[in-house]
Amino acid sequence: YDQAIEIRERLRQQGRLLDENHLAQAYMNRGVAKRVLQDLAGALSDYDQAIEIRERLRQQGRLLDENHLAQAYMNRGVAKWVLQDLAGALSDYDQAIEIRERLVFEGRFWQRAGLFMTYYIAFLLFKKYRDVKALEKLGKQALSAVRAALGDGRLTPGAIRELNDLMQLMVEHPHLPEAQRQQWLEVARGLEARAGNDTEGG
Repeated sequence: YDQAIEIRERLRQQGRLLDENHLAQAYMNRGVAKRVLQDLAGALSDYDQAIEIRERLRQQGRLLDENHLAQAYMNRGVAKWVLQDLAGALSDYDQAIEIRERLVFEGRFWQRAGLFMTYYIAFLLFKKYRDVKALEKLGKQALSAVRAALGDGRLTPGAIRELNDLMQLMVEHPHLPEAQRQQWLEVARGLEARAGNDTEGG
């Protein structure tokens, strides 16, 4: 990744880089590698670079996929969370949620599972703040997103299993209001049935 970034940065400075989306992705990949190696400050710096490039490309109408920008905000949010910058983490997740909500609203239904995951992680972050109203709001948003995802006939069996795993974590969450817990259990049963049907059909 170091070599790839060095080459692409040099090409960018020379005005010969054809697509900065690839440079942003290189920074993202290196940031993930640094996070695995527990170099959180280095990961944060790389995510900063990826977000700066992708935000500029979005303003110029040259960003290939806004979901990639949302993912960059999510990754940076997690890094900030681990570094105890909870306010910064929540700010990044606000950005990721805004992007993914808009993508779903625009009819990009394949983003529903990703939107649910974004809500869920934000839910965990708000738990750190013990913000009960925020928890309840995020719980409702996540429930709505997963119901929409369940109704999407294009979800793959793998995506259904991933949603089911995340929902089990949600159901077991100690700060989830009991009324919402029952709603989650109902939807979880629907997901289990959907996963079973897909397995039989395969």
